Amino acid sequence: MTIEEILLTLELTLNPIDLNPVQELVIHQAWEGKTYSQIAETAGYSADYIKSVGSQLWQWLSNLLGEPVTKRNFRSVLKRRARQLQERIPQPHTSISHPQAWSESLPRCFFGRAEELATLKKWIVQDRCRLVAIIGMTGIGKTALTVRCAEQIESEFDYVIWRSLQQVPPIDDFLVDWLRVLSNGQEIDLPQETNSKISLLLTYLQKYRCLLVIDDCELVLQKHQGYAQLLQQIGEKYHQSCLLFTSRQTSSDLRFNEKDGSPIRSLTLTGLSLAEAREILRVAGVSCSQSVADRLIERYASNPLALKIIATVIRDLFNRDVTQFLAQDICIFDQLGGVLNEQLTRLTALEWQVKCLQMIYRE
Repeated sequence: MTIEEILLTLELTLNPIDLNPVQELVIHQAWEGKTYSQIAETAGYSADYIKSVGSQLWQWLSNLLGEPVTKRNFRSVLKRRARQLQERIPQPHTSISHPQAWSESLPRCFFGRAEELATLKKWIVQDRCRLVAIIGMTGIGKTALTVRCAEQIESEFDYVIWRSLQQVPPIDDFLVDWLRVLSNGQEIDLPQETNSKISLLLTYLQKYRCLLVIDDCELVLQKHQGYAQLLQQIGEKYHQSCLLFTSRQTSSDLRFNEKDGSPIRSLTLTGLSLAEAREILRVAGVSCSQSVADRLIERYASNPLALKIIATVIRDLFNRDVTQFLAQDICIFDQLGGVLNEQLTRLTALEWQVKCLQMIYRE
């Protein structure tokens, strides 16, 4: 039993546990057998201050559990009480809520991303991160990676809920949707305030092990404060669930909290490797020498969507002749132009200025 599992058990069965960062540090380090002096040296505090925090912490636990708790005995006391209290936690009614078009979201062929997939699974299942972002430009494969990850780890969760925010509903409607799923349709009289709905959602995320997935999250991070507040609280508050979201960019508030051991992490996707990108061309029916393929791949920065679009154009309009296509020195067709235009419309004024300067200097 880990200290995180024990604290969750206490919170579910007794009173809400709201430890400040120093208290969390002391209880986690003390659980590992560190002395007050060692904890103080690691955290940059004085040993007397850490000892005072520890004393208050053991007193608080003593009051909470109704028996003496000290640094010397708190491991055995918490383990024993957690085992007793776990019997009082109701078992979940397992329910998997897939996206309406889960199968349609899957790519016909999933190319590469073995390392990224392994990283996500480790963060979510093993490290039990509370908030994970997949960041990358349009067409880089964020949704495909997210779907593949969710499919492979869904058995680890009591609930899996997938939602796309291409059409952004009001935050209260979005929360009501999630709450209805997590309560098996039993929640009828929901609170009116957004903050109260988020608090109720966090209660379910503490009670059950849930995987919540939000695809296309960048618009709400930029323009909808309620969604940003939801993500921030899910990342900061203690619970046993995970929210996985995709975005072209993340907010500065979430990035600020990313560090080793943090429950908030992000994975930035770049282009595929040359071998993986060549496989896209092969599957699309475009064959050429490796050097020619690599020239094409480099031109489109190994972007999976761009390569799929260009491969279709080469097959249909250039009789599968990649060399002839490259000789035209054409980079944008209708579909690819739409993808790029969508990306460009999201640039800030400052980002536009930088892009213009880049083009001027390139000329």
